[in-house]
Amino acid sequence: MAAPSAGQYMIRNAQFNTQVADLLLGQPTSTVGGVANNTNSLNMVWNVTVLDNWLSTTFVNAAPSANGTYAYVSQKTSGAVVQGVPGNNSNTRFWTLQQWPRTSPSGKYQILTSSVDLAWSLASGDDGAPITLAPTDTTYTDLTQVWTLEPVTQPGGNVARGINELD
Repeated sequence: MAAPSAGQYMIRNAQFNTQVADLLLGQPTSTVGGVANNTNSLNMVWNVTVLDNWLSTTFVNAAPSANGTYAYVSQKTSGAVVQGVPGNNSNTRFWTLQQWPRTSPSGKYQILTSSVDLAWSLASGDDGAPITLAPTDTTYTDLTQVWTLEPVTQPGGNVARGINELD
């Protein structure tokens, strides 16, 4: 299976399949967390660009209020929270997509740090739960680290949600 083409995607967790990666509050330095699908919000739509055949992937939030915010981590350590960073001023904004499982392409991915030792993980299905980094599951049994990139052809809305508007 080829890497996903550049475009807009919702990034859905496999363990908590109602939860989509969302730039909470729609602001440039907000936390990225899981939120139940709300097709009227651009907070959960990401412009995905795949460079270097999977090795360098960027996720830029589509909400107008986010002003070109990249998903990034300030430190590549276990437990670090994925959050937004405005502009392209940081190498910590690059991610590696790895097919899951590697031997049988399924349209699902792990989103890994460039060193591939840490992966995006969603610890709960609660709205607003932050996406954090966890040691990469190489046994392919931890679905909290598995994500589906769902193409978005026409985002439903353009209003960033506030924390009290999580659905």
